[in-house]
Amino acid sequence: MGIMDRHEITAIPSMKLRITITGPMVHDVSYRYLLLGGAMGLRLPGFYANNLMEPREQMVEILIEGREPQVKAFVDFVHNNKPANARISDITTSDEDDVPRRSEYTQDLTALQMLKVIPTILKIEENTKPISQMAKNTNQILEEAKGLRQEIQP
Repeated sequence: MGIMDRHEITAIPSMKLRITITGPMVHDVSYRYLLLGGAMGLRLPGFYANNLMEPREQMVEILIEGREPQVKAFVDFVHNNKPANARISDITTSDEDDVPRRSEYTQDLTALQMLKVIPTILKIEENTKPISQMAKNTNQILEEAKGLRQEIQP
């Protein structure tokens, strides 16, 4: 056997799928994070997930790309795992043409979550300022009480 010419090496074909999870409660239950974790664990190079609305039900659309065993394992993962509060009525799969890189999705998801959390943090900070002031006042009152106590003790 001779050395293979580099032109003879064929790439392992990748598989691309669209998975749609439908149900009355599939949004705001951390579904996309669960799915991203599964995709990362299987090292899927392509992954995207988005919340969509239908007139009567919520949907999570997932686009995945990887080698056939990875994609099949992810489909099994989707069928066997769901967030505790999720309520699912259907899971469907179909072929897909274009799937973004998982790293791009991870960056986008992080940025979207930061847009949600920063205003909440600022509001918490604003709401805790009175507590900080109350703590200062409490310390001042305790010091005054100690002084009074010392004055009345013989």
